[in-house]
Amino acid sequence: MALIAVDGRFLGTGTGLANYTRHLLEAMVEEGSHDYVVLTRPGVELNLPVKVVEADIAHYSPAEQTRLPRIVSGTGCDLAFFPHFNAPMFSPTPFVVTVHDLILHRHPGGASPAKRAIYRTLLRRNLNAARRVIAVSEWTRQDLIRHYGPRVGAKCSVSGEGAGPAFRPRDLGEIAAARSRLGLQRDFFVYAGNAKPHKNLETLVAAHRASGLDIDLVLVTGDPDATRYQGTGVVVARGVDDDGLAALYSDARAFVTASLDEGYCLPVAEALACGCPVIASECGAIPETAQGHARLVAPTVAAWTEALRSPTSDQPPISVGDWAAAGRRTLEALDLALVTRST
Repeated sequence: MALIAVDGRFLGTGTGLANYTRHLLEAMVEEGSHDYVVLTRPGVELNLPVKVVEADIAHYSPAEQTRLPRIVSGTGCDLAFFPHFNAPMFSPTPFVVTVHDLILHRHPGGASPAKRAIYRTLLRRNLNAARRVIAVSEWTRQDLIRHYGPRVGAKCSVSGEGAGPAFRPRDLGEIAAARSRLGLQRDFFVYAGNAKPHKNLETLVAAHRASGLDIDLVLVTGDPDATRYQGTGVVVARGVDDDGLAALYSDARAFVTASLDEGYCLPVAEALACGCPVIASECGAIPETAQGHARLVAPTVAAWTEALRSPTSDQPPISVGDWAAAGRRTLEALDLALVTRST
């Protein structure tokens, strides 16, 4: 039984990476094959049988490259697991990283050329130095091979993800409470995610308005940039927790995303688990995640206008992935790393 240090600095941030880290850690601990020490920011509570070490170090900071390696090695761990690619570049501890996507390669947004160069340098260095690399989808694994070659692909495993236990069909009382909180009176489509350019919200909102439907579009997001879409028929919902989101999925006409690029697209899995029909773009890992249970659409206003106007069929709750399986596949990669020499 090995001691594995897990970078838990995303825990408590309310982000997708926080959810990934939490669900995966719970699944790995449940398997019981190793001991764990989790590095967290101050104030994060874990109701798990693990040791916790404080690591109040910001991501992408100089301290991540200087102080964090000492903290990791000071745990006495046999292996470090970073649920994101940004491990310290010169770690004395053997490590495994997860790569969720390479979206920044194609959609850098407002990142400066300097930041983009640092991102690529750090990613390439860590992909080469890692004992194993975990991709959350086969799409992402193939993307890694396209950009970084077969050597990285040879040590890359696919973990998948899953919908958490909160994502299940909700009863009428929970649905009514969610509707009341947002002031929803009409039927609605629901989107969940951020408002970064690759999410293609402009296309989704334009298609919704062009459709002429008497149906709201609810954008569930913590991204302040999404407020610019607030208007007639478009509701921007912030501060919605997993229970509230599950209630919205349970009542929505469909979950919709016109995203141009995804490494997994977890909301697709969450919506399907709640029995919510899915209309999604045919891009990135979305077809892989949906496993044939979504209507796939070209990411254009014309295609989306037609899709929104077409009635969606009922969708029984279905699981297209679960965290227990993702945990087992991650542990397989960690076990391989424990017996593999650095290359």
